[in-house]
Amino acid sequence: MSRRIKMLWDFHGPRAERTAEHQRKHRDEFVVEDAVEQVESGVEQLSEQHWAAFMIVAESQVEALRASLRPQRGLEA
Repeated sequence: MSRRIKMLWDFHGPRAERTAEHQRKHRDEFVVEDAVEQVESGVEQLSEQHWAAFMIVAESQVEALRASLRPQRGLEA
């Protein structure tokens, strides 16, 4: 089984949660339009004013998605 990678987009400040939710929505639309398979997505709070939108994908998908979506960082899921 392929490793799974969590790609993250970070947002800071008082509107970080709303911005992360908004970005998650756009990434979910991208996944549907481009027929990307086996994707999990969501948002998570990392501190009081730090939220992240994320996608968890198979390692084999990372290179193509990174070029299109430009995540700020990634980690093994």
